[in-house]
Amino acid sequence: MAKKPDRTKVAGIVVTSGENARDFPPGTEVVGHLRSGAHATFITVPVAAIVHKPKTLTWEAAGGLFLAGATALATLDTLKIGADDTTVISAAAGGVGSLETQLAKHRGATVVGTCAERNFDYLRQLGIKPVRYARASPIASDVLPVAR
Repeated sequence: MAKKPDRTKVAGIVVTSGENARDFPPGTEVVGHLRSGAHATFITVPVAAIVHKPKTLTWEAAGGLFLAGATALATLDTLKIGADDTTVISAAAGGVGSLETQLAKHRGATVVGTCAERNFDYLRQLGIKPVRYARASPIASDVLPVAR
């Protein structure tokens, strides 16, 4: 079965912008995400669906990070994670999880991340407390001592 092309990621240079898009004048490099319809040479995009492409990232890297980053940020915002909170992030070494752990830590939260043992050093380098997620016993018995 042939893989369907991804028609949700947006990456490009603004050609023209409306009055509500003052932060995105023509010539601005942007990345974003739409539900569908992004597979075109030119599209009209709501301002809420795009962000400035970081100048230090390639187009491929910036486009790939956008959805994972937006998902991580939306989760933390919805849960109102901030300073003095302790949060457990599942799959903390994965695409969304690794961004979510770093954003939560940046907000001042204590972060416990579940992952495979092979990723413990990676999480420790980020200042995250790792806990193994593949187990027969309930995870709470491992998370509670680490979270304190």
